[in-house]
Amino acid sequence: MNFTIKELLRQTDGPFRKDYWKIAAASFLLVVLSFGLSYSSIISSVNQIPDLVRSIMDNEFTASRNWDMRMAAVLLTMVGGLLIFSTLIKFLLDVFLANPIEVGANRMMLDAMEEEGSAMLARLAYAFDADYINTVKVAFLQSLFTNLWTILLIVPGIYKYYEYKMIPYLLAENPYLPQGEAFKKSKELMKGYKWKAFLLDLYFIPWEILGLLTFGVVTIFYVEPKRQLAKTALYLKIKELNQQGGE
Repeated sequence: MNFTIKELLRQTDGPFRKDYWKIAAASFLLVVLSFGLSYSSIISSVNQIPDLVRSIMDNEFTASRNWDMRMAAVLLTMVGGLLIFSTLIKFLLDVFLANPIEVGANRMMLDAMEEEGSAMLARLAYAFDADYINTVKVAFLQSLFTNLWTILLIVPGIYKYYEYKMIPYLLAENPYLPQGEAFKKSKELMKGYKWKAFLLDLYFIPWEILGLLTFGVVTIFYVEPKRQLAKTALYLKIKELNQQGGE
């Protein structure tokens, strides 16, 4: 049985109306966790560079004949160190905060899709209240394996991204799901549906451009809430079709 992107989007209309503000708030939080924290940590590090430069200019290097070369070497070392530090902070925030909250947000979206008007912001803490360590481990391995495949070759990386795409939803339904089973189930669910998931992502690209043109207003109030619901609808539809196929 096939389905279209328009059909998926129609399924989100009811939850989008009934649970709009809660879904919009959760979606905004996911955007902040995905982009805001990384930018803020990098900007924070970069802002420290002028102070470090001034401190170096006031020390013994200024009296050296090789000051320019030594200054450049020190600056490069400092910038590299700051960027590594920022990346480490972003990594830790992703692993221990953003990924579990994403699983909780998915649990909230599943509630909204299964029963209109039932979404609760308290669901964002779902993974913290259940098996937090397992959620952190499985979500981390998902990101790790996807990134490793992408580093090796871009196309296999994209393929693995879609192959592992349902892991956060599987964890949202069962945070105790073992790592091996989570990867196996996601692969089984996405078999034959990777292209459909890719088309759903493509659908939102024009909306993302409009969001940029409106300084993020459209993104915050429409694109992200609709995208999160549409991704959840895709998961539920694929799950339903797989269950029908297994009967």
